[in-house]
Formats: sequence, C-alpha cells, structure tokens
Amino acid sequence: MDNRLVKVEKFLTFKPDRHASDYSLIEVNDSIRYNCINLVNKLEKIPQVYLCVRGDSKQSIEDHDRLFNYDLSKIFIVGQKSRSSIKTSPNQTYIHFATDPTSLITDVKRLVKIVNSEIANKPSSHNISGTIPEEFLRKLRNLDSEQLGKWKIFFLSFLHNNGSNKSFKDYSPFLSLTYGHKKYIISRHFALGRSKFKKGILFLYCLNAGWPYYIKTSIFLDELRSFGVNWYRDRHSEIMLIDGMYPHYLIGIFEVEPYKNSRFIINPWLYELLLTNQNFDYTNGLKIDQTYFHSFAAKLGYSNFFFHFINDTEEFVSEIDQINYNRVYRP
Repeated sequence: MDNRLVKVEKFLTFKPDRHASDYSLIEVNDSIRYNCINLVNKLEKIPQVYLCVRGDSKQSIEDHDRLFNYDLSKIFIVGQKSRSSIKTSPNQTYIHFATDPTSLITDVKRLVKIVNSEIANKPSSHNISGTIPEEFLRKLRNLDSEQLGKWKIFFLSFLHNNGSNKSFKDYSPFLSLTYGHKKYIISRHFALGRSKFKKGILFLYCLNAGWPYYIKTSIFLDELRSFGVNWYRDRHSEIMLIDGMYPHYLIGIFEVEPYKNSRFIINPWLYELLLTNQNFDYTNGLKIDQTYFHSFAAKLGYSNFFFHFINDTEEFVSEIDQINYNRVYRP
C-alpha cells in the first residue's frame, strides 16, 4: 500500500487548549514520526477498518491559512460535518433522518421520481439506462419505518453520487471520502484541482468497517443493478459517510501542494497515545475532551449535530443552540 506519510516534509501537532482555540504547532521527533507511519501501515492491512482520505480546498489562501493557524483545535474536537449540519433543507424530502411511515413513503416516492428523471436525462453517450420500477413503489406500504428509512437514505445517496442536483447538494447529509490503493491520487486531484492558489487539504480518516452509517459506492451500484439500472462505475472508490467525520477517527490532516506533501498535522489526541506508546483503539477511536464542542461547532458554522452513546444503536440530533436532544431511528 502507498503510505504518503513517508513523503511528508514536516510532522507537527499541538497541545489542545480546552479554553480557547489558541495553539502553537510543534514539530514532532523522529520516534513519533516513525510510530505514526507504522500505525498507518497497520491500519491499511486490518479488515476492521477502511483507511480513507478526503480531498478538500478553501476558497482563498487566507481561509486555507486560517484552518491551519486557528481552526485545527476546533476540527480535532468537532470533526468535519456534512452540508446538512450547516443548513437544514426546507424540503422534507431531503431531510435524511427517519419520520413516520406515511411521510417516509411519500418522501421515497418523490425521490424515486427524481432519480428516474436524472437517469432518463443523461446523454446517450454516458451509457446510463434503466428505471426504478413501479413494482418497487407498490411494495413500500408493506415496509416498516426502519426499512423505509434505509431506502430514503439509499436514494439520497444516489443524488449525492450524481452530483448535478444543486438543490440537493446544498443540503446533502453525506461527506465523500475515497479508499483503496489510489486514494491519495484521487483525493489530491480533488484538493488541488479546485484550488486557485495551489494548496489543498487531505483528511486521513480511519473508518470502522462495522459502523453502519456509511455507503460504499460499489455496494450502491450493485443495488442499482438489481433494479436493472446501469449507472456510472465507481472510478473514485467512494465511500459516502452519513453526517460527517467524527473526530475520534481522524488520524490527521495533510497540507499538500503540487508535487509535495508539505505538512501532516497529527491529531493531538493520537499524539498523546504515540508519545506514551499506547495502542490506538481502531474500532472505538480516540478519547477526546469535547467540553467545548458546542462553542467550537458554532464557530465552524454548524447549526446541528448528530451523536450516539457507546453501545447504543440509536442516534440523536440536536440544534447547536438547544439543550434538548431528539431521538433518531436509523436504518
């Protein structure tokens, strides 16, 4: 496997300030650098996780510098969330968490209509064909809320994967990552291809393979084929993560430029483990002090968030400025 950490010019981290966002980046010693590279090599090989990368970029060099100079402490406490956490869609069809069965049936039917329209409107040169059949819609009334919620998220993932529906993209509950042996090449393409100032960001993320809240595009395509729909191939080895990246699975953040990986910022909570030779719990992630989660999330622009309790299969959603939490039943 290609471990891009061996090509990083500088490894840095910081001690998170629990009272403010102030911090100073410090370069780590060779022992920490070596241990971090070895950890990533291990994560590449074990079946319990997918080592993923997300390529991103900022609108300006000022925004880019702000991330590394002021916002890293927030990111490693809050994580990175989907667009639906910044702005909730006024369209009930695009709100992804489960509601009552009658509403869900209506939402799934509307989504299927949009999906079939997207398929039908593709140019013939794209080799896209098929349709979600009426027979599937007739069977919806026999499904419970959990099953209906699963189908709603599935068809929302279609709109996210398609990428051309602007009215949905602004409220997407998904965050795209890439995995596999080409993940660094693919993520660098997205990070630097959009950057006007030739600097990008790569998030290195350890996804628990047993975590239920993601959709692999390869499996998504198999499901479409079972309907008789021929869609685009999975050329980006994409994983669509529902709600966003939790910080306790975030290994670190690259700063990349054309032909070089300038810096890698190790998650400070992971740095503490590497410093004391403790094992990284790759299925449960890092222990993070999130005392200031709400204020940091608000400063990053998020209006709501999802969370779950350990050993609890249910999730909760809350507005950033509210205390009461609403239970969410996930498919």
